[in-house]
Amino acid sequence: MRRTGHQVQGPILLVVMGMSASGKSHIGQLLNRELAHQQGLVVTFVEGDDFHSKACVAQMHRGQGLSDAQRWPWLEAIRDHCAAIVSSDIVSHTAIVAHRNRHVVILACSLLKQCYRDYIRELATNASTTADGQHVGVYGRAMLVYLNCSRQELVRRAQSRPHHFANDSLLQSQFDALESPNPKTEEDVVVVDGDQRDMAIVSSILDKFQAIY
Repeated sequence: MRRTGHQVQGPILLVVMGMSASGKSHIGQLLNRELAHQQGLVVTFVEGDDFHSKACVAQMHRGQGLSDAQRWPWLEAIRDHCAAIVSSDIVSHTAIVAHRNRHVVILACSLLKQCYRDYIRELATNASTTADGQHVGVYGRAMLVYLNCSRQELVRRAQSRPHHFANDSLLQSQFDALESPNPKTEEDVVVVDGDQRDMAIVSSILDKFQAIY
């Protein structure tokens, strides 16, 4: 995570990312609960899986990974939604506008490839216009937390969640696609040991979050 800590102006995007069965949704919800207790802080949780099409969900349930062509519309929908949450034309009539600099949006999303992370990271880029001319720099800062889980732990968790679409075949397809985040070369990335107990993970993330907030 290359930037030095400083007080952030504007809302913060806190992304919890990782493989299927890494616990990103659960950890994201725990972070939402913990941060919501901080006085004056507005916290919104976004579940990335909710933006998959029914066809893609069915495909993953069959143990088949998604292609780039299937993931890009999904990522676009997520990015648009996260931008809309804090855009002034959406929140100007609510109490949130008075606390815009105290708004944290927590996104649970896999972001297995660097190009996916770069795309979501544009929500907080200083160069707020993308190649296609779309203005997306609506966040003051992004923090991307990668839950680094061992294969053994991911398999164990997947087997304990029979109704989730994570299974051995899907996990293998994700390992094949994975470009592991490197905090030394990727901006705003934090890597956390995802094999730890839930609250140990949350505590580690909150410590790093407080360092930038």
